[in-house]
Amino acid sequence: MPHLDDNFIMMAYKTISIKTRGPLPKNEQKNTYEKLSKYFCEHFIKVITNETNINGDDIDKYKYDSRKLSYILQLSSKEMIIGYNNNIKLNFFKYVHQYINQTFWYHLSF
Repeated sequence: MPHLDDNFIMMAYKTISIKTRGPLPKNEQKNTYEKLSKYFCEHFIKVITNETNINGDDIDKYKYDSRKLSYILQLSSKEMIIGYNNNIKLNFFKYVHQYINQTFWYHLSF
């Protein structure tokens, strides 16, 4: 599982966005972008379109136009990281404990 940080989320946004003339990813970001793009083209596009055969040229019509949204996408990625840290990392055992208690009491009531 990849390390979830701002760079990973921004590469995910870049993957689902129409290509622009901006700078290309470099080094580790380039590897992440290539893996996400490969996954998007081979698997994810088929899920969102319900089609099995999609040409490489047709993929861009299913992507989003993210021009002039860089500030909003950066804020969104920061909010996702905060939500991930608060709700999954910090409270994971609390949620597992609640699930076990609810499941246990549900089975005892029948």
